[in-house]
Amino acid sequence: MGEKKLHYKMYKDGKKFVFAAIATLSFFVFGGVSTVAVHADTTSVNLTAATVNSTSDTKSAVSSAATVASSSSATKANSTSASSSSAVKTETTSASSSSAVKTETTSASSSSATKADSTSASSSSAVKTETTSASSSSATKADSANATITNEHSASASNLSKTGAASTSTSTEVKTNAKYANSVETVDNNKRGNRENTHSINQSRIVKRSLVDPSAGKITINRDNFKDFFNQNGSAKDNYDQLTGIQTITNGSFQSGNISFDGSIDVRHNFEIDGAINLGQITSRYGYTGIADGIGFVFYKGERNQVGGNGGDLGIYGVTNAFGWKVDTWLNDSHHTNSGQNLKGDYDDGHQNPYGAFITTNKTGYGSIDRQSAKNLTRSIEDNKFHDVKFIYTANTKEFKIVLSTPDGDVPFSKTFDYDETSPAYYFTIAASTGILPTHQAFRIDSMTYSPIQKAIINYVDDTTGRTIASDSVTGNSEETIDYSTANKISGFQKNGYELVKDGFSKGATYDNNDTTDQNFTVHLKHQLTPVNPTDPQTPGAPINPDEPDGPKWPEGTDKSSVTQTVIRTVNYLDKQTGKVVAKQVTEQVTYNRTAIVDKVTGQIIGYSTTGGDTVDQTDGDKAWTAVDNKSDWDSVTSPDLSSKGYLAPDLATVAQQTVTPGDKDVTVNVYYDHDVVPVNPTNPQTPGTPINPDDPDSPKWPAGTDKNSLTTDVHQTIHYQYGDGSQAAPDKTDSTTFDHQVEIDKVTGEIVKDDGWTAENGKTSFDSKNSPVIPGYTASKPASDPVDGLTQDSKDNVQTIVYAKTPVAGGNVTAKYVDENGNPIADDVIASGNVGDPYSTTQKDVPGYTFKEVQGNPTGSFTDQDQTVTYVYTKNPATDNNGGTGPNQPGKPGNGTDTGNPSSNQPGNPSQPSNATNNGVINTSTNTGSKVNNGAVNSPELPQTGENNSQSQTMSFIGILLAMFGSLLGFLGIKKRRND
Repeated sequence: MGEKKLHYKMYKDGKKFVFAAIATLSFFVFGGVSTVAVHADTTSVNLTAATVNSTSDTKSAVSSAATVASSSSATKANSTSASSSSAVKTETTSASSSSAVKTETTSASSSSATKADSTSASSSSAVKTETTSASSSSATKADSANATITNEHSASASNLSKTGAASTSTSTEVKTNAKYANSVETVDNNKRGNRENTHSINQSRIVKRSLVDPSAGKITINRDNFKDFFNQNGSAKDNYDQLTGIQTITNGSFQSGNISFDGSIDVRHNFEIDGAINLGQITSRYGYTGIADGIGFVFYKGERNQVGGNGGDLGIYGVTNAFGWKVDTWLNDSHHTNSGQNLKGDYDDGHQNPYGAFITTNKTGYGSIDRQSAKNLTRSIEDNKFHDVKFIYTANTKEFKIVLSTPDGDVPFSKTFDYDETSPAYYFTIAASTGILPTHQAFRIDSMTYSPIQKAIINYVDDTTGRTIASDSVTGNSEETIDYSTANKISGFQKNGYELVKDGFSKGATYDNNDTTDQNFTVHLKHQLTPVNPTDPQTPGAPINPDEPDGPKWPEGTDKSSVTQTVIRTVNYLDKQTGKVVAKQVTEQVTYNRTAIVDKVTGQIIGYSTTGGDTVDQTDGDKAWTAVDNKSDWDSVTSPDLSSKGYLAPDLATVAQQTVTPGDKDVTVNVYYDHDVVPVNPTNPQTPGTPINPDDPDSPKWPAGTDKNSLTTDVHQTIHYQYGDGSQAAPDKTDSTTFDHQVEIDKVTGEIVKDDGWTAENGKTSFDSKNSPVIPGYTASKPASDPVDGLTQDSKDNVQTIVYAKTPVAGGNVTAKYVDENGNPIADDVIASGNVGDPYSTTQKDVPGYTFKEVQGNPTGSFTDQDQTVTYVYTKNPATDNNGGTGPNQPGKPGNGTDTGNPSSNQPGNPSQPSNATNNGVINTSTNTGSKVNNGAVNSPELPQTGENNSQSQTMSFIGILLAMFGSLLGFLGIKKRRND
């Protein structure tokens, strides 16, 4: 029977869309197939379609917006075509009667059960559904945990289609950068790792795989069973062509899609993936030209179905602890030249597009480009054609090798895959996304061979919070016993405050043979509660279980001060000036207790018990207090009298009664006593060292400075009258004044707290001047004493001395005369005058041509009432001969001086020897002209008077005669010697 088809193809050209309607009339001969015309937004019915009897719920019901004319099939709303053998894919230039083609419509084939919201199905396919019914010719997989898959081998050789993957939307949300003018909604893949299997451990779960080699433990995936192992998400959903093995990931602008591998790859064994990638071709839109973003392959552990960020993240950045490889077709540099996207990893600086590189991510998902493996690719690879790619993993060397075929030849990439050896089960996702530029990006599966590994997950659930508090995963081979025990884990939780509710893991359980679904077991626990009260307080911060120092700690609020509240009033009696305690302190208290209930797991107080039990009956801690002995107030207190200790009355005579309620703070009442002060002065002196308060012998003592002597002082004046020799000339005159002192004494401390200062009695602060007495014949040094003003208590006694001297009388003159031996004056007289008794002194002069001989009279002495004379006698120096000598001149001989008649003159040529002698102060000088005259003043005895010193004069005359004779002899001998010569 022939079929007529109408194709619509949409071309992208700027902001406009041109629709080309291409009508093709095709006649196909196929048993029992009628010719049906299909129109957009219309529905058509295959009159020969098999009827599916369904009792599905609203999820599989036909949308209210659809118009369905078929009585034998369940059809999605807004579907536009139906065919018994093929579905039409839009944007495809050719169609085959046997191809599985994506369409914007929904089609249903005969003998199939179709899930609501599904976009395609082929004839004879077994389709997973969320309904509870299936046709007689379908193998239906139920989501019920109690359902058992049976008769799977009887299913058709075509796809076992699974749904339930996360959906995507071609969102029109606006993005700020040019490439992403409108954003693509992030595709959050469904996490399938926590779905529990049917726990019929001994029942074999058979999964249809077309190429399985059980003996070698390998599974091979190809185009026929591809959908059994991969989840389609986002724009990749329902975009797989089983006939070609092509999985379209994106095919327009602002799309994000991925396919995630459901199986578990045992990376302890080799695996290979053979296929091809199509990166699309360069397009232009809104002034931008290029191709974006590329395709990323990311391998990871943990949960299945993970994917990273869109755009430049290429589905890799964002997945934690992952290993990936990408072919990047859009440059995202750190300067945001072409895109404003903030990547979750390294930017593409230093590369050109397109390029390929390995990627690794850390525990936060931050991705790092392996610069050593990165290689730039030829732009000719962006030709909208498929280019072979081969993934080869060698387990014993951990080498991950990728070979990409390009028009310029094969490009190899290689890197060591340092996987987590403690968790060898890995999964992977292939992702791509687009921005403003519509890009066709696809992956073609040729084959994939890997060693499966089974995984069992044991979850430990906190029933108190409903959260999973721990999860262990173990891996092994199908049908093997799961090597795991919950005992240690449960024991550890019990040490941390848990108690076991139910252990859902059975010892001896075995792995199933389905590596696409994890086996899940649950262990249920709950929190232990314990009361904390005043009799059993705890130490906040200390371990609740002493054997687990790193376990939960006792919380704040469990120490004794937090479960028993004693409110205290303290009355202090204090010295107002020093703050010191002056009387015994009085304290009163009211005590309230409460019991806190502590969660031993969280280390938190969850409530309180007002009865002291372990059941919470009050969540407000402030309302959980109960008074001890029902006492809830403080009594009044009277302040003591401390006057005997030198204190005045207190500022608070009585401290009043007061009621105390829970939560009140401690109260302190201070009662102050001030000091009593007493003045002390000369009229009220005290005895230092005796008690100030007689009634208290231990009280402070009167301090030094409070006796009368310390409180009064005198300042005296004495005037002495004396002669020059210090003897008293007249009686002393005296005067005095008195200063009084007052201080104020602290009766508590015994200290002088105030000094009122000193005051002079009668205000007398000076001594007047006092006249000196008159003594005949004497004159006082001062006619009166000096007055003294500004006297203070610190002034020293004033002492003055006035000296009396005799009244002076003019004495006779003292005349110094200078004469030769004949009494002739040779220099001017010097006359000195003074008062009787005054000393005098005369001076010897240097007279040229004369030599001092003697002084007659007293050269020094005192003036008397008579004149006095002192005579200095000089000898005339002899003449000098031509030879420089002295002596008698010979008559008629030149050069001889005139003979002076001096018998001591030397003969010519015989110089005289000077001879000076001193006798009783009279200096005799020879006539030798070579002698020097003494110019200094000579103090000599008085000149001899008549009848005095006759013996001395005779002796001196005799010595002079001898000297003259000796000189004549020397002269004679000299002349004779010269003649003999």
